Amino acid sequence: MNGQTSQSGRSKLEHWPGLAMSTEDWVRKGRENYDVAVSLLRQSLAGASRPRSSALPIDSTPQTVSTAQGAPLPSTDSDELVAATAILCVYEFLDASGMEWSRHLDGAKSLFDVAKDGMVPLTLPPSPISIAKQVELGSETDARRPSQGRIAVFWNFARQDMLAAFINSTRTRLDTNDLPMWQSAGLRLTFDGKVCPSAPQHLNYTQDYAMSDDMICNALIWLMSKLVNFIASSDGIFEAISPLGMDFRHQALIDEWNDLEEQFRVWYDGLPDSFQPSVVRESEEGVGIGETWFPRSMCASTMQSYHFARIQLLHHKPPSITKGQRQLGSAGLSLAARHTEYSTILQQTRAHAKEIVSIGLGRADEGARVHAVQPLWTAGLVLGGDINNDGQASPEADMWRCTIVALLRAIERDMGWAAEYRIQSLLELWGLPHDWDPESDFALG
Repeated sequence: MNGQTSQSGRSKLEHWPGLAMSTEDWVRKGRENYDVAVSLLRQSLAGASRPRSSALPIDSTPQTVSTAQGAPLPSTDSDELVAATAILCVYEFLDASGMEWSRHLDGAKSLFDVAKDGMVPLTLPPSPISIAKQVELGSETDARRPSQGRIAVFWNFARQDMLAAFINSTRTRLDTNDLPMWQSAGLRLTFDGKVCPSAPQHLNYTQDYAMSDDMICNALIWLMSKLVNFIASSDGIFEAISPLGMDFRHQALIDEWNDLEEQFRVWYDGLPDSFQPSVVRESEEGVGIGETWFPRSMCASTMQSYHFARIQLLHHKPPSITKGQRQLGSAGLSLAARHTEYSTILQQTRAHAKEIVSIGLGRADEGARVHAVQPLWTAGLVLGGDINNDGQASPEADMWRCTIVALLRAIERDMGWAAEYRIQSLLELWGLPHDWDPESDFALG
């Protein structure tokens, strides 16, 4: 249960053949192998045949040095090198070492640029009409389709790029408006740039443009990247705008937000049955938290990310009433309209946050749980801040706090995926000590 593999169910390849090692020994070995991999990567990018021994860690074993120095190195545009770079980026993110992770993402992006002819055509149609036609037809007819390995690496990088941009409040490295690039990686779009529906019962369903479950998940990554870029471009934008241009820019933000909201709705409406929960266990008599189970962990993780994205989208919704519109109406009507709008947003964000936690309690496997850190953190921001008149957290808020912190700590404990930094940010927000430890039976029982 809980996504863990029993000892009897493991293959021999999953057992360490040597002597038993302590946690510290495993950390040292992991760092040593990582340093060797980075050394090989640097030498490959420099065009050298093999790494110098001085480039390896001082405490590297003779066998490691010999293996590294004798290893053949791929060319800078090879699938292997691009894949290795993406994997190293994941390794960096395991312990949330932001600077190294960001540098390696920059390097991976440069490799995609160097070998872009392996991802998209070198020459794109020059006219808007031909570009629109390519958007409509997709890039399936292109003879220079990228390899399946490069497509997988591309989406791996796209997910990391989106997360890095969200965490650091920046724009993504990948251009979300470069539709041919995304389509060559398998994204299916309609003529107007919306995600093609993959549910057979959908009114606009076309079998030729339906996507597999994994590509539907990838389509959400593209949408989330667009959302992250919207957040980065809209935060604090009015500080540099004159009063005369403020209403114009405000209306442009509203239009852009509405377009994003429509794109997420189209993606959701086009989901096949595999993205519907197989079992939903409701909380008993309104007490406790329900559980949501999906037939595939990949689909569970994607729906968690969807609810996370909807919360972020709602949180960054521009006020629907501009300054000019407020001047035309009474102050009372304006205040009432804004209060109603905020109340609706609060209600919707809480509903999405509860879905995130409910899916987290559905016992998804490790591959899905590592993607739950940001959604659970966001759910904690929404659900853990309910304060009574006496300044204390309500019993319901305490329940959500315990559950979310326990889920996050279990992710780092079980898989080594960094989650403590998000826990600490929640505890600081809630005014709790950094070593606060919720009762596990209350949180997950």
